[in-house]
Amino acid sequence: MTVLQTMPTLAASYGHVLAQFAKKNSAKAIGRAQQPTLQELHYEVPTVVIEPEKLTDYAKVFGTDLSDQVPAVLAHITGFPLQLQAMADDAFPLNTLGMIHLSQDTRYLRPIAAGVAYRYQCTVSGYRQHKHGTTVEVTLNISDDQGELYAATSVYLAKGAQLGAEPVEERGQTRDVSSLVPQQQWRLLADAGRQYARLSGDMNPIHLNKLAAKVFGMKGQLAHGMYLAGRALVGREPKGAGFRYQIDFFSPVLLPSSVSVNVQQNGGVQELIGFGTRSQKIHFVAELESLATATDTQAF
Repeated sequence: MTVLQTMPTLAASYGHVLAQFAKKNSAKAIGRAQQPTLQELHYEVPTVVIEPEKLTDYAKVFGTDLSDQVPAVLAHITGFPLQLQAMADDAFPLNTLGMIHLSQDTRYLRPIAAGVAYRYQCTVSGYRQHKHGTTVEVTLNISDDQGELYAATSVYLAKGAQLGAEPVEERGQTRDVSSLVPQQQWRLLADAGRQYARLSGDMNPIHLNKLAAKVFGMKGQLAHGMYLAGRALVGREPKGAGFRYQIDFFSPVLLPSSVSVNVQQNGGVQELIGFGTRSQKIHFVAELESLATATDTQAF
């Protein structure tokens, strides 16, 4: 376990990531790259306080009303520097730059508030071989003296990396969206990637402009997966926490573009399907449900 006394700055973390990228590619170029060890990494910051200004900035980007409860995606954002620091560790076997977010599974158990001290922990584990490279699980836990408040596991893909990990069960999404009636239409402008990057600090170049994205093998500038998750949760996130959401990302959203969103209620689970208004390709499938075992949960 690596314990940091303060949340690392994004500038420092990105500095480590850039150095990591240069070092690994240099070793590969001169034929000195070694097969890395797929080891777990554990990082912790014992005391983190979310500044109230973060709530204001979040509300501006997503067009929501101010709330005293930290939204689930903002909780992810506040822990992003720690996750990035863990993936910048010399022992991390993948190139962090250009990684693609495939999914996130989140349990938001109790409300998180600004101005209160919390403990943040990050675990990097679960390396799996994928047909397009290697995936890795990055888990963020937020807790206080009473226990866990938030736990989210993201799966990222490093394209082209072949590290001999156990194979992952390939995700598929073959449902026909032609009969789905969209309840929402999102118009995502080219600046959406840069707006979320400023809010979150996620300066992955694939989200910033078309030319940078193409350097990493993308067709164009992509929307952040967690920006789509935040849009999906607007107006749906229960007050008082006590819920779980799962989002899987499929066809990337090129910026600018339009996304149609179909919403269905299946028992206690609300399902959202985002697909291209023109292409009809599925961009994401999200599920939101109440956790019956959690306390102070309001129905939605």
